Amino acid sequence: MKWFVKCMRQYADFHGRARRTEYWMFSLVLLVIGTGCQLLDGWLFGVSLNPFAGPATGTLVSVQVGWIGLLLTLVTLVPGFAVQVRRLHDTDRSGWWSLLVLVPVLGWIALVVLSVLAGDGHPNRFGPDPKRVAQLVRPAV
Repeated sequence: MKWFVKCMRQYADFHGRARRTEYWMFSLVLLVIGTGCQLLDGWLFGVSLNPFAGPATGTLVSVQVGWIGLLLTLVTLVPGFAVQVRRLHDTDRSGWWSLLVLVPVLGWIALVVLSVLAGDGHPNRFGPDPKRVAQLVRPAV
């Protein structure tokens, strides 16, 4: 949860670098909260949890988002984008690589691969290695 709070505090901070732990823990907590919001939307507002249960509009899948899920999306959109950019900075890539999300399927896969890669183990043009900084700051036990 501390990683999620850290990302939310760095709301629109597109500078610096983010460790894999920070990025993936933010994503995991957001997934859990999002699932809870979807369940709450279903319980409070009757939003269907089945994507195939929507009105017959001629589309294969009908996506239904409730008010709580929409609010969560609006609140976490910028921090999620910012942590993605900082994660790309950790691998010495520009934040512009995050626009791969606009390329269906292949872009999404590429972003996941870039997010899984280990960061540079040394300072790069975006700042010092966050893993080493955390190790230097950690008090001796």
